[in-house]
Amino acid sequence: TGDDELGALLEIFEGLLEQIQHQDKVMQAYNEELEMQVDKRTKELQRQADYVRNTLDSMAEALFATGPNGVIQSVNRAAAEITGYTADELIGRYVDTLFFSSVSELENDNDWLSQVREGQRLSNDERWLMPQEGDRVPVLFSAASITDSTGRHQGIVCLALDITARKQFENELAHARDEAVEATRLKSEFLATMSHEIRTPMNGIMGLTSLMLDTDLNEEQREFAESAASCSKALMRII
Repeated sequence: TGDDELGALLEIFEGLLEQIQHQDKVMQAYNEELEMQVDKRTKELQRQADYVRNTLDSMAEALFATGPNGVIQSVNRAAAEITGYTADELIGRYVDTLFFSSVSELENDNDWLSQVREGQRLSNDERWLMPQEGDRVPVLFSAASITDSTGRHQGIVCLALDITARKQFENELAHARDEAVEATRLKSEFLATMSHEIRTPMNGIMGLTSLMLDTDLNEEQREFAESAASCSKALMRII
């Protein structure tokens, strides 16, 4: 009958509704679990990123990471401190505009860029770094290419260590060495002059003493003369 068919349809509809509601609950639970996993993973990635950033910022060396064309993409705290620029000001600059060859003074030396791109490493190369303000800074400069899994060049990582204090110490040491060499030279000249000035009259004293010993002397006079001759010879040995 019509009522039986309608009842059957209602039962089917209620069954479908229950299935839909059940699927909604399953999907809601799945979405909540997925959100929790995404949130957990996001926090873990952020923690790792913070760890890497804190590690880089704790380095004494200034770090500059560039793209394939040498444009700076990332720096650490030491890089900002040594250059006087902020991190935002450094990002977007060409790294080779900051470093110059210590041999050619302030001539821009771009050969190292092509060398590093070709896979050559630079290690502890003495260069000058030009900060935003003030005098140039002597640094130990190292650089290497960043490659992907296929070996394709992706960028450059550069490290620069401020060696101003070491250079000052080396200069002071060289100055002290020069002063010591000069003092030794003056001492030698002084001793040579004094030796000559003393030796000439001493030869006269030794000659006169020898002549005196060839004369008739009493015992006391001969003792004095021999003592004078002995002392003269001892002094001549010294000078």
